[in-house]
Amino acid sequence: MPGFRYQRLSSPRLKTWDYTRTGHYFVTICVNDRLPFFGNIQNNMMILNEPGEIVSDIWKRVPDLWTSISLDAWIVMPDHMHGIVHLQFGTTKPLSDIIGAFKTLSSKQIHLSGYPEFRWQRSFHDRIIRDDDELNRIREYIVNNPKRKNNNINKRRDRSRPVPTGKRNNGKPIVVTSSWPQSTGPRCSGS
Repeated sequence: MPGFRYQRLSSPRLKTWDYTRTGHYFVTICVNDRLPFFGNIQNNMMILNEPGEIVSDIWKRVPDLWTSISLDAWIVMPDHMHGIVHLQFGTTKPLSDIIGAFKTLSSKQIHLSGYPEFRWQRSFHDRIIRDDDELNRIREYIVNNPKRKNNNINKRRDRSRPVPTGKRNNGKPIVVTSSWPQSTGPRCSGS
């Protein structure tokens, strides 16, 4: 179309917030086009396939890359993942850099494993967790996510596009459960 210009969406980050600030952040990262790339839900449990297992493995390694970061509750779902990231005192990397590095590492590994069509959706959603009550509500949300979704994802899926199936672990499904440590005090300094 003549005269049509693509407009880049502005960042969803809160403009007045320093995303290197000590605290807990709830993040949601989606697969492009919301394809159920990471497995499926059976009997209210998330069953990971190979790309889902890769995402899980790399997410668990995030604290190894930055020592001032720890993970709380998290789960990989068929077409997205949820996690709570705790930025500790001394963090110099903003949350967007950490999530960007995670997305890059996981994409590269998924592509090398034979899934070159995999793509993350641009950006990610975050919520600054302000207190222990909110932290506990979000933990419960994460843990109960498979029960709420329970294969509703198939209703949205474009069935003309292939969805990967697991090849790792001799074809046996990987069952994922979620757990978290006890509360560690205030969520965000100065809030």
